[in-house]
Amino acid sequence: MDSFVPIMITIHLENGFCKLSNMPFDSILAKLHFQQEMNNGTFDGDYYKQLPFLKMSDGIYHTSKPFYEINHISNETIIKSFNLNLYLKLDGDMTYAQKILNPNSNHLRQHKIEFELIYTDKITYYVHGDYKYIESLLQNLNFIGKKASIGWGKIFSIEMEELKEDFSLVKDNIPSRHLPDISKYKSKDLYKVNIPLTPPYWRACNDIALVSKDTL
Repeated sequence: MDSFVPIMITIHLENGFCKLSNMPFDSILAKLHFQQEMNNGTFDGDYYKQLPFLKMSDGIYHTSKPFYEINHISNETIIKSFNLNLYLKLDGDMTYAQKILNPNSNHLRQHKIEFELIYTDKITYYVHGDYKYIESLLQNLNFIGKKASIGWGKIFSIEMEELKEDFSLVKDNIPSRHLPDISKYKSKDLYKVNIPLTPPYWRACNDIALVSKDTL
Protein backbone atom coordinates (compact mmCIF):
# COMPACT_ATOMS: atom_id res chain seq x y z
CA MET A 1 0.00 0.00 0.00
CA ASP A 2 2.92 2.35 0.68
CA SER A 3 3.91 2.12 -2.99
CA PHE A 4 0.49 3.33 -4.17
CA VAL A 5 0.51 6.76 -5.83
CA PRO A 6 -1.99 8.91 -7.77
CA ILE A 7 -1.46 8.44 -11.52
CA MET A 8 -2.69 10.05 -14.72
CA ILE A 9 -2.84 7.67 -17.69
CA THR A 10 -3.11 9.19 -21.17
CA ILE A 11 -3.94 6.97 -24.14
CA HIS A 12 -3.26 8.24 -27.66
CA LEU A 13 -5.21 6.56 -30.47
CA GLU A 14 -3.59 5.59 -33.74
CA ASN A 15 -6.77 5.91 -35.80
CA GLY A 16 -8.31 8.71 -33.71
CA PHE A 17 -11.61 6.98 -32.91
CA CYS A 18 -13.12 4.32 -30.65
CA LYS A 19 -16.37 2.91 -29.26
CA LEU A 20 -15.73 3.65 -25.60
CA SER A 21 -17.44 2.46 -22.44
CA ASN A 22 -18.01 4.94 -19.61
CA MET A 23 -16.88 2.40 -17.01
CA PRO A 24 -13.92 3.10 -14.69
CA PHE A 25 -10.44 1.94 -15.64
CA ASP A 26 -10.44 -0.88 -13.07
CA SER A 27 -12.35 -3.03 -15.57
CA ILE A 28 -9.52 -2.79 -18.11
CA LEU A 29 -6.82 -3.32 -15.49
CA ALA A 30 -8.70 -6.34 -14.11
CA LYS A 31 -8.85 -7.93 -17.56
CA LEU A 32 -5.13 -7.38 -18.09
CA HIS A 33 -4.30 -8.68 -14.61
CA PHE A 34 -6.35 -11.87 -14.95
CA GLN A 35 -4.99 -12.51 -18.44
CA GLN A 36 -1.48 -12.26 -17.03
CA GLU A 37 -2.38 -14.77 -14.32
CA MET A 38 -3.80 -17.10 -16.98
CA ASN A 39 -0.57 -16.84 -18.96
CA ASN A 40 1.39 -17.66 -15.81
CA GLY A 41 -0.93 -20.54 -14.92
CA THR A 42 -1.89 -18.97 -11.59
CA PHE A 43 -5.45 -17.80 -12.27
CA ASP A 44 -7.98 -19.51 -9.98
CA GLY A 45 -11.08 -18.61 -12.01
CA ASP A 46 -12.30 -15.98 -9.54
CA TYR A 47 -13.14 -12.78 -11.44
CA TYR A 48 -14.57 -11.18 -8.28
CA LYS A 49 -11.45 -11.19 -6.12
CA GLN A 50 -9.92 -7.91 -5.02
CA LEU A 51 -7.21 -6.40 -7.20
CA PRO A 52 -4.15 -6.01 -4.95
CA PHE A 53 -2.49 -3.27 -7.01
CA LEU A 54 -5.27 -0.66 -6.72
CA LYS A 55 -6.32 1.46 -3.78
CA MET A 56 -9.82 0.70 -2.54
CA SER A 57 -12.00 2.66 -0.15
CA ASP A 58 -15.74 2.61 0.61
CA GLY A 59 -15.97 -0.58 -1.47
CA ILE A 60 -14.72 0.90 -4.76
CA TYR A 61 -11.39 1.13 -6.54
CA HIS A 62 -9.73 4.49 -7.02
CA THR A 63 -10.05 4.50 -10.81
CA SER A 64 -11.85 7.09 -12.92
CA LYS A 65 -14.06 6.86 -15.97
CA PRO A 66 -12.51 8.10 -19.28
CA PHE A 67 -11.99 11.83 -19.81
CA TYR A 68 -11.73 13.09 -23.39
CA GLU A 69 -12.69 15.90 -25.73
CA ILE A 70 -14.94 14.91 -28.64
CA ASN A 71 -13.76 16.15 -32.04
CA HIS A 72 -16.82 14.72 -33.73
CA ILE A 73 -19.11 11.67 -33.68
CA SER A 74 -20.01 9.29 -36.48
CA ASN A 75 -22.57 6.50 -36.76
CA GLU A 76 -21.36 3.16 -38.11
CA THR A 77 -23.44 0.13 -39.09
CA ILE A 78 -22.24 -3.48 -39.08
CA ILE A 79 -24.21 -6.18 -40.88
CA LYS A 80 -23.90 -9.63 -39.33
CA SER A 81 -24.91 -12.76 -41.18
CA PHE A 82 -24.50 -16.47 -40.45
CA ASN A 83 -21.97 -18.06 -42.82
CA LEU A 84 -22.97 -21.70 -43.38
CA ASN A 85 -19.79 -22.59 -45.32
CA LEU A 86 -17.63 -21.40 -42.44
CA TYR A 87 -19.80 -23.28 -39.98
CA LEU A 88 -19.30 -26.53 -41.92
CA LYS A 89 -15.56 -25.90 -42.33
CA LEU A 90 -15.30 -25.65 -38.54
CA ASP A 91 -17.04 -29.02 -38.16
CA GLY A 92 -20.25 -27.46 -36.93
CA ASP A 93 -22.92 -29.58 -35.33
CA MET A 94 -25.67 -30.24 -37.90
CA THR A 95 -28.12 -31.65 -35.36
CA TYR A 96 -30.42 -28.72 -36.04
CA ALA A 97 -29.73 -28.57 -39.79
CA GLN A 98 -33.21 -27.38 -40.72
CA LYS A 99 -32.92 -24.42 -38.39
CA ILE A 100 -29.34 -23.69 -39.48
CA LEU A 101 -30.29 -23.67 -43.16
CA ASN A 102 -33.03 -21.13 -42.46
CA PRO A 103 -31.46 -17.61 -42.54
CA ASN A 104 -34.44 -16.23 -40.59
CA SER A 105 -33.99 -18.62 -37.70
CA ASN A 106 -33.53 -16.98 -34.29
CA HIS A 107 -29.96 -15.87 -33.55
CA LEU A 108 -28.70 -17.13 -36.93
CA ARG A 109 -30.66 -14.57 -38.91
CA GLN A 110 -28.95 -11.64 -40.56
CA HIS A 111 -29.11 -8.48 -38.51
CA LYS A 112 -27.50 -5.07 -38.30
CA ILE A 113 -25.96 -3.30 -35.33
CA GLU A 114 -25.44 0.45 -35.16
CA PHE A 115 -22.57 2.02 -33.23
CA GLU A 116 -21.71 5.59 -32.30
CA LEU A 117 -17.98 6.20 -32.75
CA ILE A 118 -16.20 8.90 -30.78
CA TYR A 119 -13.39 10.75 -32.52
CA THR A 120 -10.87 12.09 -30.05
CA ASP A 121 -7.12 12.76 -29.87
CA LYS A 122 -6.55 11.20 -26.47
CA ILE A 123 -8.26 9.54 -23.52
CA THR A 124 -7.28 10.21 -19.91
CA TYR A 125 -7.86 8.09 -16.82
CA TYR A 126 -6.94 8.75 -13.20
CA VAL A 127 -6.00 5.88 -10.91
CA HIS A 128 -4.38 5.37 -7.52
CA GLY A 129 -2.27 2.27 -7.25
CA ASP A 130 1.05 0.52 -7.82
CA TYR A 131 2.77 2.52 -10.55
CA LYS A 132 5.24 -0.14 -11.67
CA TYR A 133 2.73 -2.97 -11.79
CA ILE A 134 0.13 -0.92 -13.66
CA GLU A 135 2.84 0.19 -16.08
CA SER A 136 3.70 -3.46 -16.77
CA LEU A 137 0.04 -4.35 -17.35
CA LEU A 138 -0.46 -1.52 -19.83
CA GLN A 139 2.33 -2.87 -22.03
CA ASN A 140 -0.22 -5.47 -23.14
CA LEU A 141 -3.01 -2.99 -23.91
CA ASN A 142 -3.14 -2.51 -27.68
CA PHE A 143 -6.79 -1.56 -28.19
CA ILE A 144 -9.45 0.16 -26.12
CA GLY A 145 -13.22 -0.02 -26.39
CA LYS A 146 -15.47 -2.30 -28.42
CA LYS A 147 -14.81 -3.95 -31.80
CA ALA A 148 -11.04 -4.18 -31.44
CA SER A 149 -11.23 -7.14 -33.85
CA ILE A 150 -11.91 -4.73 -36.73
CA GLY A 151 -9.33 -2.17 -35.64
CA TRP A 152 -11.44 0.26 -33.66
CA GLY A 153 -9.66 1.97 -30.75
CA LYS A 154 -6.14 1.00 -31.80
CA ILE A 155 -3.64 2.52 -29.37
CA PHE A 156 -0.62 4.47 -30.62
CA SER A 157 1.00 5.17 -27.24
CA ILE A 158 0.33 5.29 -23.50
CA GLU A 159 1.79 7.85 -21.11
CA MET A 160 1.82 7.63 -17.32
CA GLU A 161 2.46 10.49 -14.92
CA GLU A 162 2.62 10.41 -11.14
CA LEU A 163 0.49 13.16 -9.59
CA LYS A 164 0.48 14.89 -6.23
CA GLU A 165 -3.32 14.79 -5.95
CA ASP A 166 -5.72 11.89 -6.41
CA PHE A 167 -8.41 12.65 -9.03
CA SER A 168 -9.61 9.06 -9.38
CA LEU A 169 -12.82 9.61 -7.40
CA VAL A 170 -13.41 13.37 -7.59
CA LYS A 171 -11.91 16.04 -9.85
CA ASP A 172 -12.82 19.74 -9.58
CA ASN A 173 -15.65 18.79 -7.17
CA ILE A 174 -17.21 16.56 -9.85
CA PRO A 175 -17.31 12.74 -9.47
CA SER A 176 -14.74 10.99 -11.65
CA ARG A 177 -16.71 7.73 -11.56
CA HIS A 178 -19.90 6.26 -10.12
CA LEU A 179 -19.77 6.20 -6.33
CA PRO A 180 -21.37 4.14 -3.55
CA ASP A 181 -24.68 5.31 -2.12
CA ILE A 182 -23.36 6.59 1.21
CA SER A 183 -23.73 9.94 2.92
CA LYS A 184 -20.21 11.26 2.20
CA TYR A 185 -20.86 11.23 -1.56
CA LYS A 186 -24.52 12.27 -1.71
CA SER A 187 -25.47 15.58 -3.28
CA LYS A 188 -28.36 17.09 -5.26
CA ASP A 189 -26.35 16.66 -8.48
CA LEU A 190 -26.16 12.87 -8.23
CA TYR A 191 -28.72 10.24 -9.15
CA LYS A 192 -29.16 6.71 -7.81
CA VAL A 193 -28.78 3.91 -10.37
CA ASN A 194 -28.25 0.16 -10.34
CA ILE A 195 -24.62 -0.40 -11.44
CA PRO A 196 -21.97 -2.80 -10.08
CA LEU A 197 -19.48 -0.89 -7.95
CA THR A 198 -16.55 -3.13 -8.86
CA PRO A 199 -15.70 -5.27 -11.91
CA PRO A 200 -16.79 -7.39 -13.64
CA TYR A 201 -19.28 -4.75 -14.73
CA TRP A 202 -21.27 -7.16 -16.92
CA ARG A 203 -22.57 -9.04 -13.88
CA ALA A 204 -26.08 -8.64 -12.54
CA CYS A 205 -26.09 -7.02 -9.11
CA ASN A 206 -28.07 -5.19 -6.46
CA ASP A 207 -25.49 -2.41 -6.02
CA ILE A 208 -26.89 1.10 -5.81
CA ALA A 209 -24.47 3.70 -7.15
CA LEU A 210 -24.49 7.48 -7.39
CA VAL A 211 -23.81 8.96 -10.81
CA SER A 212 -23.44 12.51 -12.07
CA LYS A 213 -26.31 13.96 -14.12
CA ASP A 214 -23.81 14.53 -16.91
CA THR A 215 -23.37 10.77 -17.40
CA LEU A 216 -27.08 10.02 -17.87
